[in-house]
Amino acid sequence: MSQSSIILRPPNKPSSNADWKPPPVDWLEGTWHVTHSTLSLWKTKKNVRITYKALPPFGGSTSSAHRLDDTVSYQWLNSESYQWLKSIQWLSSDAVKTVHGIDTSSEGGDTSSWDWRGTGWLFFVTSHWEFLGWGGGDSSEDVSPGEDSSTSALPAGGDWAVTYFAKTLFTPAGIDVYSRSEAGLSSAKVAEIRAALAEVDDEDVRKLAGEIFEIARDAP
Repeated sequence: MSQSSIILRPPNKPSSNADWKPPPVDWLEGTWHVTHSTLSLWKTKKNVRITYKALPPFGGSTSSAHRLDDTVSYQWLNSESYQWLKSIQWLSSDAVKTVHGIDTSSEGGDTSSWDWRGTGWLFFVTSHWEFLGWGGGDSSEDVSPGEDSSTSALPAGGDWAVTYFAKTLFTPAGIDVYSRSEAGLSSAKVAEIRAALAEVDDEDVRKLAGEIFEIARDAP
């Protein structure tokens, strides 16, 4: 297998590749479509989206950490395999469900590493997640630091990201793949991401690379 042109770093340590840089906050803002994952919780869901919005630093300008308003939305998958779940009253609606939290980056402004805390009745739930890679752009002159400069240009809306979620009391460690476009990523781009994950200098990530599945989405 030829080496992927996508640059992914291992979690919990800096990348050894000098071309890898954390994503800018303004690039992160907006809605992302979660198209692929290893997390089984998404197997019963469809149209999974995450919307980020920058927030003022906690404690005012004295803090170097960034903050993001984080809203996850999804619908239950309309499949006979999961109809028993929808028989439970609060799961019976096809309405969009949301989970809201606040992300805080590592001190020093490192936007590759974030800590999430739920809001409302989820205030006690926390998790740690990281960007393993990111990229996109609509011209060969606009290739982000998540890809080698030799990578061919992506179409407009071709922004992508790969995130890693550390194990919690409720979920195993896992990987999500994001697409800025509602149409998702090309099969070639997904194959590149899979190949890059299989080359990451982390045994757990390499194992997860073989567990990625596509999340159900309604046609745009």
